[in-house]
Amino acid sequence: MNYELKVDETYRYIYYRHTGLIECEEIGEVWRQLLEMKEFVEMKYNLLTDYRDAEFNFTLEDTGPIDEFFLTIKDIIKDKKQAVIADKPFTTALTMLYAAKMYDEAGFSIQVFSTEKAALAWLNN
Repeated sequence: MNYELKVDETYRYIYYRHTGLIECEEIGEVWRQLLEMKEFVEMKYNLLTDYRDAEFNFTLEDTGPIDEFFLTIKDIIKDKKQAVIADKPFTTALTMLYAAKMYDEAGFSIQVFSTEKAALAWLNN
């Protein structure tokens, strides 16, 4: 698994960067770690996700287990923001489709950006 998690205490967000091919199971592993972080759960930090050097190795139809997982943590992610930086067409498209689904089902606001500057501006707004 090629990812890292870092906390930015100044701007109150968690930076998650993933590189290489991303399997569905890896998304679950990252989220299990996020749920162990007091900044994310208790202190209400948002999430900045960087997929610029990554590609999804799954389709929207494969996200059933992720969907079910998110619904179990709905109270934690409701009203949170996740800014996703993506530069590959498939990753961008899949993230956008998933964002609409998660907002409708869990109140989790996900937006996709092409630059870190734009993503941070939205997170801090």
